[in-house]
Amino acid sequence: MAPGHRYDYRIRIAFGTGSWASVPITLLVPLSGRLALLAPSPNPAVGVMRVAFHLPAPGPARVEAYDASGRLRASREVGALGPGTHTIELGGDGALHPGVYWIRLQRGGETRSARIVLMR
Repeated sequence: MAPGHRYDYRIRIAFGTGSWASVPITLLVPLSGRLALLAPSPNPAVGVMRVAFHLPAPGPARVEAYDASGRLRASREVGALGPGTHTIELGGDGALHPGVYWIRLQRGGETRSARIVLMR
């Protein structure tokens, strides 16, 4: 199970010609204690990228956006936000052109990445 993800379960029991199903059960896996880059949403993004991530403790951390050619196009220091789940915007100033980007979250020796498409 991945931290920060939601899982929905339903138990179904078949007997003879009939069956019984339970009500849906939702399990949210907590993020505490782990560095996580949440799935970009919406993806594709229009005009601006919203990047959500979880920082487990205080300390330097950085979110970066690389284009498909591997060039750094946007960078933001986010460690001052402190522990917890945060959302930031990249590209709101029009600096990012439409295309495919790799978002990278770095903290200490850990790195998380995700792909996002930006449209105008």
